[in-house]
Amino acid sequence: MVQALKDRMRDGSTWVKTSQLLTRASDYLKSSSNCEEGIEWLKSSPDIALYHEDGRFHATATAIQELAVARRIKHLIDLRKPLTGVEEGIVNDVIGELPYELTSQQELAIYTSLTEGISAITGGAGTGKTTVLSTFLKAADRLGYSIHAIALSGRAAMRLHESVGYLTMTIARFLREDPVTDNKALLVIDEASMMDLPTMFRIINHINPSCKLVLTGDPSQLPPIGIGKILHDIVLSTHVTNTTLDIVKRQKRTTGIPEYSATINAGVVPESLSAGNIYFHEVLDPRLAKEKAVELYAQQPCDSRVIAATVTRVGEINGEIQEQINGDSPLLNFNLDGEDFYLRLRLNDQVLFTQNHTSAGVQNGSLGELISIDQVDDVIGSVRLDTGETVDLQGGLIDALSLGYAMTLHKAQGSQFGRVIVLLQDTRLVDRSWIYTAITRAVSEVHIVGDPRVFERFVKASPKAFRRKTMLTNLINYLHSEQDSGHR
Repeated sequence: MVQALKDRMRDGSTWVKTSQLLTRASDYLKSSSNCEEGIEWLKSSPDIALYHEDGRFHATATAIQELAVARRIKHLIDLRKPLTGVEEGIVNDVIGELPYELTSQQELAIYTSLTEGISAITGGAGTGKTTVLSTFLKAADRLGYSIHAIALSGRAAMRLHESVGYLTMTIARFLREDPVTDNKALLVIDEASMMDLPTMFRIINHINPSCKLVLTGDPSQLPPIGIGKILHDIVLSTHVTNTTLDIVKRQKRTTGIPEYSATINAGVVPESLSAGNIYFHEVLDPRLAKEKAVELYAQQPCDSRVIAATVTRVGEINGEIQEQINGDSPLLNFNLDGEDFYLRLRLNDQVLFTQNHTSAGVQNGSLGELISIDQVDDVIGSVRLDTGETVDLQGGLIDALSLGYAMTLHKAQGSQFGRVIVLLQDTRLVDRSWIYTAITRAVSEVHIVGDPRVFERFVKASPKAFRRKTMLTNLINYLHSEQDSGHR
């Protein structure tokens, strides 16, 4: 029964219907009587799962985390406080120093973030989230807040620092630092669409309960790898103020990526599949499409990545790219406990970590370059992360390393690359949200390789990425209704 529960929650859901659990349990227990007995056992095992009378099971640890996050959000909502006249004047001065005018929504986002205990600023590429963040943080600084800004991936953290000018770090590093204890503190979580429930739970336990939270991101992107969908659920709640920036600012020499991705997000196929710096390569045969993706990468390896849907295809592409552009470099060989080993990694390879190792500053999806294969005792080499930090390869890190020329979209979320090659596959893993998220990983150039008929079908169909079942929105609303009834 425990395994059946885990299986049913692998899609990122925080709860499962009893009927779905029974169906899965039958694969293990075979007879219906055994399954029914298993359900009754699970109902009486609160250390494993919690049962609700409307017919759903929650893994106990997950339920505790979801309730704790909802309670913190409710607490922060109650800290809403309007600006004084003096404070409003300071904010107006900061806005007045800008060399351009903000839209009404951008101004609203700035004021909301400063008056609410928790708020969200959402929008797609090119809608001005970075402009708002930069201005808002400057105003918060002048108002005396201690400022903390974090993002899940190293690239996102670096990009955030370049944009806002304040110290930023990855979530993994933030959680290794001393807790935020200031009474007047503010924490910005960028690219929050990819933040899962356990991460949010760790963050709220690492900051002062009164620390202001501002989540920014794009809820139309794929939900996180782990369980939950924090940003999406917060946006759905009517009690957390979310300011949506939806005006794409057209600029001279634009890449065309914001406009193209916005069209796809609306479920509309672009009039021209190739437009601006987006190039659609029509290749109907999947094998030839893979070869085309490798060819495109090899043309300009610097700051390029291939994004594909399946782990198998990613592995094939990584092997072929490595052979083409780095096949002559020495392999990573090492000796542990008197036995010789080697990994199919070569010096100067682009690499990707596939597991979380918080103590080493590494998380699932961290990117880097293998810069040393010289063994010293148990350290078999080193990787320079895209944050600039160097990580020694030892212990569990050795088994958590793979090639990183190509990656699945979930591994790429939160990162951006100058040039992205999207390999379109006809698989259930792909939908409109997948295509939209993949395209928005690019800063300046996108190459889409595949069948235009498949592309059109996925863009027109409703996305299925957010079908995972969560309770956070309901819990936030429940806590509010409970408070409201108590005041009557």
